[in-house]
Amino acid sequence: MKYSCLVVALLLALCLATPTLAQGGATVLCQGNICGGGGIRNYQYDVTGTGGLMIHQFHVGTCDPNIADYTNIIGPAGWSFGIANILEDHRDAFTPHGGFSAPDGRCLRCAVWTEPENGAGVQNALFGFDNPNHAHDVGWFLNSGLPVENWNAAVGMGAGPVHGPVPEPSSILALCSGLIALAGLKLRKRA
Repeated sequence: MKYSCLVVALLLALCLATPTLAQGGATVLCQGNICGGGGIRNYQYDVTGTGGLMIHQFHVGTCDPNIADYTNIIGPAGWSFGIANILEDHRDAFTPHGGFSAPDGRCLRCAVWTEPENGAGVQNALFGFDNPNHAHDVGWFLNSGLPVENWNAAVGMGAGPVHGPVPEPSSILALCSGLIALAGLKLRKRA
């Protein structure tokens, strides 16, 4: 009995000490200073391909479509950055690093870093940007869509979701109001 308890305790300790990997064996540590990390950018991600996986693209969910809001962008030398219309799971709330989350919808876009044509890929890289909007829980993926985040793993700790920007509801309301006003002016000119 004494030894079986010891074996169970050792197995439990081994399981807790082994980092959870995302599907396919990559990790993304969320290090943004806007969400409690010690990074040099508001949103920052330390991405590692494990088991020989090379990174050719990195996608992270965002609800901010305004490319002008993304400044001080970092990534591997020569890689491009943009915003793509790609759906990614998200939770429209903020969960601190180490907490657990579950998706309740999708971001309509991803922030995307892409290597130059004929690039060899990287096995580990730092990606990030500054963005004035607050953080919410978002998914991520590499290359052609795999591996992806594991929503059963802790937020920001390697395998689970990370944080990405979402505009304040008031800024979305202001944008919509502005678009409605422009449409009204255009209709008024036609009349």
